[in-house]
Amino acid sequence: DLDVHTTCYHRSMNMIAVGGYLRGLRGVKDLTQTQVAAEVGRQLKRDVQPTTIWRIETARTIPKTDMLLAMLAILGGSVADLVRLNTQDNATAEDGLLAARDWFNTSAAAATPAPAAAVATATATAASPAALAAALNSATAAPIASSFASLR
Repeated sequence: DLDVHTTCYHRSMNMIAVGGYLRGLRGVKDLTQTQVAAEVGRQLKRDVQPTTIWRIETARTIPKTDMLLAMLAILGGSVADLVRLNTQDNATAEDGLLAARDWFNTSAAAATPAPAAAVATATATAASPAALAAALNSATAAPIASSFASLR
């Protein structure tokens, strides 16, 4: 049954918390799902509908690695936060929203790179799940690499 499989997979991937994080980042950037979908589509060179963004934010679909990386490149945020939320047992959508607000408050004081530079950096340094994990250089890199590898 697809629903049972999807629910179990969501729990193991903790897409509820990840979705909350992405929704929170979108909110602090004051972007609509339509705007994010258009920009993700441009980055990935394919059609991305606003409903796809909604489904990711509400844990109704499991995005592929390229989609997650494109969303982070557009919305900002931290791969380390994504890893932590993804691997944290019982993390909730509210945990994701709070992490997004914390990231924004922390990064607001620092200069943020231009959007094109952020996309180029994400593409160059995290072209694959293994590269993403290596870039993190943390104890949680292995679980996220295996989780992201299963998304392909």
